[in-house]
Amino acid sequence: MANALNDPTKWRDLADNQPPEWWDGSAYTWSAGRNNWFAIQLMTASSGDTVAGRVSFDGQGDWTEDRCLNWIVGGEVKQSWPLAGGTGVVDFSAPAEVGMLALANFADQGYPTQQYAGTLTIEPAATAASYNCECDEGQPTVTLQDMRNRLARRLGFAVQVSMGALPPGMPELLDDFIRSAHDFMYHRYSVMRLRRMFTWDLAAGVRFYDVDGNVDDCPRVLNPDRLEWVGISQGD
Repeated sequence: MANALNDPTKWRDLADNQPPEWWDGSAYTWSAGRNNWFAIQLMTASSGDTVAGRVSFDGQGDWTEDRCLNWIVGGEVKQSWPLAGGTGVVDFSAPAEVGMLALANFADQGYPTQQYAGTLTIEPAATAASYNCECDEGQPTVTLQDMRNRLARRLGFAVQVSMGALPPGMPELLDDFIRSAHDFMYHRYSVMRLRRMFTWDLAAGVRFYDVDGNVDDCPRVLNPDRLEWVGISQGD
């Protein structure tokens, strides 16, 4: 799932600029001093994507509480967020479809209707930072059945393993041994839950990097309760 606002190439403005002419690399900042209508149109959308962000507005001159930011699909207003007062900030979110974000007088107007002096800035919602690094999945893996058979062979039941017929109650006993060994290893071998390495693609002239700029990702979840030390390494 992705936020469509993070990809300006999917959007165009009313002058058919794609991306919109007021995309500045991090937000859509629009000035209405030229008495124009505000609207950006989403040209493509993927299943599960969203249109999520924050609108900051600062209107000059007359301003009514009827003004809204509308999410319009097929000429129908799907969602609407009132922009009350002359200045404010409003969060919004909607499922991504081929549609339009437009400033309108009323919540039921399916096209841009506002002409006013002021500014409107739409910032995509912040992406949650991942604190789990890319990890090596190349270790050999075995199933519970594989471990059970290996243990049974060591206990002298190789013939029964080959026949696929262990004595009654033996599989449950072997499974209990295996689970006890795994519990012991989990609590004694903490590397997989304590050590995470992060990497960044460095850029000339950039001095500061944050965790959300990390180029790695990993499905394993860090256990913060077992952290003992956090630091930064340069080179070796």
